[in-house]
Amino acid sequence: MVVDKDLTNYKDLLDDICNMYPWGADEFATVKYFDSDKKTYCDVLCDADLMNMFDAHSIDKVIVISIFLMNIIPDVPIIPAHSSSLCTGWPYIIGYL
Repeated sequence: MVVDKDLTNYKDLLDDICNMYPWGADEFATVKYFDSDKKTYCDVLCDADLMNMFDAHSIDKVIVISIFLMNIIPDVPIIPAHSSSLCTGWPYIIGYL
């Protein structure tokens, strides 16, 4: 998936991901990315976090994100059986312009 960082907002990113990998009405998705400078996974919860994610990968312009699905009620993660990410989310690669 390729996105334009100047035109993409957090909601649009989630909508694009949901169109490719639909989740149910009783679920919501969270997104994390690995920041190699901080050596940690960072949450993407809003437009500002999305811009921080793009800034953290401004040289290579390729980002591996992990997508987590959560039940709205109760708060129990849905972990896919095919997950290979250290975060146990769905690994997904995006590039940006």
